[in-house]
Amino acid sequence: MKKVLGVFGAAAFVASLGAAPVQATPPVAAGQDSAQTLSVSPGSLAVAGRRGRFGVKDRWARETTRYGDSDSSVYSIEHVTELQYRLSWAGVYNSGVTGYFGPMTREGVRTYQRREKLRVTGVATHKTWAHLLRDTVRRPGRAPHVCRTGGWHACYDRTKHQVTLWHGGRIHNTWLVRGGGYGSLETRVGNTVVYYRN
Repeated sequence: MKKVLGVFGAAAFVASLGAAPVQATPPVAAGQDSAQTLSVSPGSLAVAGRRGRFGVKDRWARETTRYGDSDSSVYSIEHVTELQYRLSWAGVYNSGVTGYFGPMTREGVRTYQRREKLRVTGVATHKTWAHLLRDTVRRPGRAPHVCRTGGWHACYDRTKHQVTLWHGGRIHNTWLVRGGGYGSLETRVGNTVVYYRN
């Protein structure tokens, strides 16, 4: 019964996505990628689902990010902002962080793929993300010893707004994070380093 309800729920969710276009309009400045209105159809989601052969438990896992994707809110994240930061740190993108995957972001991805000898598509595939995440971890050598011990450890560097997930003494994944809420609850930027909490 659960499986049947899950199938109906998933079908209703996909159908609702196809019914209304997603608006993506982050502010942009000259020389940056500009936003456009995007439409998502159930058919395109089904094709995308068949293409991906990775799991969130894989090392350096991220969803594929492609032209037209955007981070339109904290509830609708396509990892474009993170992609733009990391491409910038890798030295292949300097057009500013807009949260919209436009022509300049695509060219940054292509440049990075060429440099890494990956298939050049302009799409941040799972393989592209794996290389990029590994190459752009901020100060991995500064993590405390406990992060490198056996088992699983999540280590947070507040100065770099980064969490690294360690397993068996090596980094398994990394995320850009910022704690707190909007307005008066937003995390202060400072020089305090917090890596481990028991």
